[in-house]
Amino acid sequence: MTQEKRFALLRIVFGFAWAVDAALKWAPAVRENIVSVLTQAQDGQPAFEVAWINVWVHIANINPLLFGTLIACLETALALSLIFGIFSRAALWCGLAFSLLVWSVPQGFGGPYTSGATDIDSGIIYVFVFTALIIGRAWRHYTLFQKHLA
Repeated sequence: MTQEKRFALLRIVFGFAWAVDAALKWAPAVRENIVSVLTQAQDGQPAFEVAWINVWVHIANINPLLFGTLIACLETALALSLIFGIFSRAALWCGLAFSLLVWSVPQGFGGPYTSGATDIDSGIIYVFVFTALIIGRAWRHYTLFQKHLA
């Protein structure tokens, strides 16, 4: 098995992880409480991070249910793309950007970095996986259309 095929298999497995995450986002309680999740992320953060999260709190406050639904739709689209290889090159870049956004907003870059903090959250790991999939050309094999892509 070639290295590119291994990365394509990793893409598919990662897609199933995203599918589980997306399914959880479709729960009404998750979509309805998105603003409180973002607001709580501000606790203990430095001023620049509070300001950044506040931008997203204001955006989400325009229509919280729509904002939560858009996030659920994006995660569902990413999962399907990763699993079936449809537009997967674009999805990998979108997933990388979205993971950075998730890590910087609701996960607050894994902070606050205070005594007793135990980890930096999962968003950064997703960034690394998406980066590896891009470098490994994971879009080239095991796609729904089975066309060998350059």
